[in-house]
Amino acid sequence: MATIVGISGDQPRRGSIGFFPSWRQLFAATILSAAAFSTCAAEPAGEPTLQAFGSCASFTTYMRDHARQTLGPWGLSGSAGFPYRNVGVPVVLADMAAGSVASTPAFSGTNVQEDGVDEPDMVKTDGRTVFALVQGRLHAVDVRGPKPRLSGSLDVGGGWGQQLILHRGRLVVLASGWNGAKVAPDALPGRPGIAPWRGEQRTTLTEIDVSNPSAMRVREVFTVAGQYLSARRVDATLRVVIRGEVRGPELQYPTGTSGWERARAVWYNRWALDNSRSSDWIPTYTRHSLRSGRSAVRPLSRCTETYAPTEFAGLGNITVLTFELGRGLAPVDTDAILSDGDTVYASAHSLYVATRTWQDPSETADPAAPPSSWVNTQVHRFDTSLPGQTRYVSSGDVEGYLLGQWSMSEHEGDLRVVSTDEPPWWGSAGGQSQTRVTVLREQEGRLAAVGAVDGLGLGERVYAVRFIGPLGYVVTFRQVDPLYVIDASEPTAPRVRGELKIPGYSAYLHPVGEGLLLGIGRSATPEGRVLGVQASLFDVSNPDQPLALQQLDLGNGWTESEFNHHAFLYWPATRQALVPVESWVADLSTGRYVYDAAAVGIKVGTSDLQENGRVRHEIQVDDAEQPVRQEAVRRTLVVGETLYSLSDSGLKASSLDTLEVLGWLGFAPSPAGP
Repeated sequence: MATIVGISGDQPRRGSIGFFPSWRQLFAATILSAAAFSTCAAEPAGEPTLQAFGSCASFTTYMRDHARQTLGPWGLSGSAGFPYRNVGVPVVLADMAAGSVASTPAFSGTNVQEDGVDEPDMVKTDGRTVFALVQGRLHAVDVRGPKPRLSGSLDVGGGWGQQLILHRGRLVVLASGWNGAKVAPDALPGRPGIAPWRGEQRTTLTEIDVSNPSAMRVREVFTVAGQYLSARRVDATLRVVIRGEVRGPELQYPTGTSGWERARAVWYNRWALDNSRSSDWIPTYTRHSLRSGRSAVRPLSRCTETYAPTEFAGLGNITVLTFELGRGLAPVDTDAILSDGDTVYASAHSLYVATRTWQDPSETADPAAPPSSWVNTQVHRFDTSLPGQTRYVSSGDVEGYLLGQWSMSEHEGDLRVVSTDEPPWWGSAGGQSQTRVTVLREQEGRLAAVGAVDGLGLGERVYAVRFIGPLGYVVTFRQVDPLYVIDASEPTAPRVRGELKIPGYSAYLHPVGEGLLLGIGRSATPEGRVLGVQASLFDVSNPDQPLALQQLDLGNGWTESEFNHHAFLYWPATRQALVPVESWVADLSTGRYVYDAAAVGIKVGTSDLQENGRVRHEIQVDDAEQPVRQEAVRRTLVVGETLYSLSDSGLKASSLDTLEVLGWLGFAPSPAGP
C-alpha cells in the first residue's frame, strides 16, 4: 500500500475580484512571475515512488503551490520551472503481436502481445460477425455464408484513432477528440490577428449493443478531458489509460499588449490560484444515457485516490479507469498519478505506465555528460489481478528511452525493460549510444533493478524487441541488423547468449514455430541505405548461435506492420503470414508512377519462406475513363477456411489456401469492387 501523507503549504489569501491592484502590487506580481520562470534549475530525478494524498486539503495545497511556480500572464506553463520536461515525441502505442502459436481457434482475434489480454483495434469478430470501424462508421458484416453480407451500419461520430473492444454482445468504441475556444478577443502581442486558444483533448467511450447486428444501438456515451493512450481488456474488465493536462481554475489573459495588462493578468491569476478548491483541479467525466436521455457529471477521481511522486513531475496526470463491461460506462475503480505518461504495457496480472523524461544538458552541472544522463524512463506498476479492481503498487526507473510497449515484458513477477541512451531524433549528441536490458523486481513498494546487461548496439538504435519466456530478442540497426539473443533466465544476471548480423533490419518479430522467428522490416545495402520491404526467417533454436535461414523480398515500398502490428496476421493452422505492403510502381507504358497496395501471403516453412499470392482491393470508379483505384489493405483476419481483408472501401473474402477471390462487400458510399 502507498504511504498516506499530507503535503503542507501556504494558506490561500482571500480577496475581492473587484479590487484593482496598486502599481506596487502589479510590479511585485510581475517580478514574482518572471522569477518563477528563471530560478528553477534542473536537478537529478529523485526516487519515483508515489505517495497518496491524505485529504483534499493537502491535495489542493500541493496543486496551488506548484502551479504558482509556472504562472504567467498567459496562464500556466505546462513545463516552465519543472525539473524535467517530456520529450513530446509521437506516442508509440505497442498494440501489437501474436497470440499463442499452438492455438488454432475457428477465427483469428486481434494480434496482441499477451495471451488473454485483448487490445483495441479497428476490426473485431466473434466468428459470426465482423465489426469494422471505417471513417467514423461501424459496419456489421455477416460472415457465416459463402460471401460477406452487410447486417447493419451505424454512425459512431467523429474523433481520431477510433478503436473497438468487443465482449459478449457489447462493443465499446474508444476515440480521441478536441474541445477548444478563444479565450480573449484581442490578438497576442506582436502577432496581429492571432488570438489565444484554450482547448483540451477529450476521450470518448461509446457503448453499443451489438447482440443483434442488424439493429445495433448506442446505449451510453462516456466523455472525459484528456488524451486516450491505450486500453486493455481481460475477460469482462476493461482498463483505459488517459493522459490529462493541467486543469485548474478559470484564468484571465491580457486584453492588450502593455506591461500593465500583463501584470494585471498575473495578479488576477495568482488570486484565482490562491482561492482554488480541489474541484478546480480534479477532472470530471460526463456519462450520457441514450435510453433515458439523461446526463450525469461526476469527478473523475477522489483526492485520496490521487498519487504524487516524491519529486515533482508536473501538474499533468495519468488516470487508469476500470470498467466492468455489461454494467455500463460508470467506472468501478479509478487511479490517478500526477505525472506524465506515454507507453502502456499489460500482462494478465499487471498494468505498467512508462513515462519518458529528459533533462536539458545545458542546465546540468556537466554539459558534456553522456546521453544516458539526459534521458530516463519511470515505470509505474498497477496490480490488475482482481476483476474490476486496479491498485497502484510500485514505481521504478531505467536509464534511456523505450521504443514502445514491446520494450517491456513481465515474466514470473519480474519486468524486463529494453532501453537506449540516445533517442533517434537527437542524432549523435555527445557520446555513443547503447542499449541495455534491465530487470526490475518489486521490493518494499519499489521496482528495483536487480540485474542488467548493457553494451548492445553501440552507436545504433532499437528497431524491434520480442520476449518469449526467459529469452528476449533485440534488433538494433544503423548499417547492419544485429539480432541479439538475451537470456534472462537468471534475472539478477541477464546476459547476451548470441548475436547475428545481416544487412537491413526487422521492425517486428513473431514466433512461427518451435525455434523459429519471423521478422518483418526492410532490406538495406551494406552501407545502411534502406531499400524495400523484407521478411526474414531466423532459426533461434540454439540461443548461442542464431541463424538467418532466408530473406524474402516483398517489393519496394512500406508496410504498416512496421509501426502497427495489428496489421500483421499469422495463422498457425496453415503456417501462413499476411503482411500489407504499399508502394509506388513505375508504369513503363506511361512513364508515371502508379500506387500499388496488397496483402502479401507468405508460406512459412521450417527453413524457408515462399510468397503465396497477393490480395488487392481494386475499386472500379464510375468514370470508365479513369483507371482502377487501389485501396490499402488495413487488416486481415481468418474465419473458418476464409481469409477476410479490410480496407476503407470494403471487406473482401478470399480462399485461405489459394487467396482466390470468393466475394466482396463494398461499404457505402464506396463503389463496387472485385
